Parts: sequence; C-alpha cells; structure tokens
Amino acid sequence: MALEYSIEQVREFFYEHFPLIKGVMDIVELGDGFATITLDGTNPNFIRPGNTVSGPAMFTLADVGSYLAIIGKTGEAGLMAVTSNCAMDFIRKPEVGLVTGKFEVLKFGRTLTVTDGRIYTGDVLVARTNFTYAMPKAK
Repeated sequence: MALEYSIEQVREFFYEHFPLIKGVMDIVELGDGFATITLDGTNPNFIRPGNTVSGPAMFTLADVGSYLAIIGKTGEAGLMAVTSNCAMDFIRKPEVGLVTGKFEVLKFGRTLTVTDGRIYTGDVLVARTNFTYAMPKAK
C-alpha cells in the first residue's frame, strides 16, 4: 500500500497533536508497515543518573515508532489505534546520544495489530520491543 501522506505531512500531524515530541523526535523513514525514528538522547530531560538514556524516553520512542509503523500500513485508518499491550527488553545500557528505533508491523488484523521494534545507540542494539494495538472498528 502506498503511503497516503508524505513524511513531512505525518511529521506536521504528530507535532501538532503530540507537541512534546517536537524537537526531540524525528521521522527518518516511513513506509508500508515500517517506520524508523530518532530521539535526541542528549536532551537533559531524557538522561538519568549513570549518564544513560532513561527507560521512559526509550519507551516513548517505541510507542511512537510502533504507532507510526501502523499508520504506514493503514494510513488514516490507523490514527485511532490504541496501545493494548507492550513489552520491552532492555538489552544494554544506552549511551547518551542519538537513539534510533526501527519498527515494523508483524501482524495486521481487523481487531489487533502486532509490532516489533529494535532500538539502537549508534550500531549497538540497546532494547527490543513488542506492542499490540487495538484497531478501530471498521465503519
């Protein structure tokens, strides 16, 4: 399925509706069931003691990235998808710096959609995610 909107249009929508991510997250790639986004892991709001990127910041990246992968698959129909389950494995300590998340839709269903994600600092895998979203009922 071709994207209904350009990355710039999706970016503008996100910054309008989720203003907390403006200036700290960016959409790098968006396509049919996948998304790559980045987080500014040098932002002092995301650094925890031990000079590492906080878990809540990485979780936010994962939720936004998974949601974007669904929008890449469904277009406007995915806007009303809501997180119904999530799991995150923290594998290594993330270094302060640019954090990149790569997310894909594993199963697209009428009622539930499952995504998988990988989060990196540089080339180092620091976390793995699995999200399930409840999909809106078809009209």
